[in-house]
Amino acid sequence: MKAAGRTGRGSSQPKEDAAARPPTRRKQLAEQRREVRREEIMKRAAQLFEKNGYSQTSVGDIAQDVGMSKPTIYHYFHSKEEILYTIHDTWTAWLLSQHAETCERIDDPLEQLHELFVAFLESRRSVARRCVFSSPISTS
Repeated sequence: MKAAGRTGRGSSQPKEDAAARPPTRRKQLAEQRREVRREEIMKRAAQLFEKNGYSQTSVGDIAQDVGMSKPTIYHYFHSKEEILYTIHDTWTAWLLSQHAETCERIDDPLEQLHELFVAFLESRRSVARRCVFSSPISTS
């Protein structure tokens, strides 16, 4: 009969103690590598979405651009939609942090709003430039 509070296979550590332990250095490094890969996938996916459009970009296209197999992408993200939502959430969090910093520096709400728009436009400069300079509207 097993003693109460013990895990299987002869372990003498209660389950609560094992869960409360800080992660090992090896586990920390693995998590850091995982996060770096996720960020690289998001970066490349955003570029492909911008270049080809979301619907014209497949998970296979993203995998090829990143240099990994399609199943490996699914190790980091469950779907193409999750990649898109994560890109959006990351960008929105960045924009809100920029706005919070602006609010700490500037008291005037109109100036805060102006700075928010400037940050937004600066972050989307390449998209704005492409839209303006590849516009089908004739200037003649």
